[in-house]
Amino acid sequence: MITSEEFTGKSFMGKRQYLNLVRLRAIETNRNIIKCSNNGLSAVINEKGKVTYKISNEFETVNAYRINKPSFLQRFILYP
Repeated sequence: MITSEEFTGKSFMGKRQYLNLVRLRAIETNRNIIKCSNNGLSAVINEKGKVTYKISNEFETVNAYRINKPSFLQRFILYP
């Protein structure tokens, strides 16, 4: 996921809140998410919503794996 958090201004809490929204998205879709931001917080988030790795503002290489099992939300609510 590539994001721009310019709309939060210099507010660290706004950037933190946006990261928490992405964590919720990882949980509801049962997917790992790599969040890259040009002026916010960049991180690797696992399918449980835990931030497993914080990415610095420099170039980083991370490993991620794909989860093929759909979440409860995907099976019964979003895609009936």
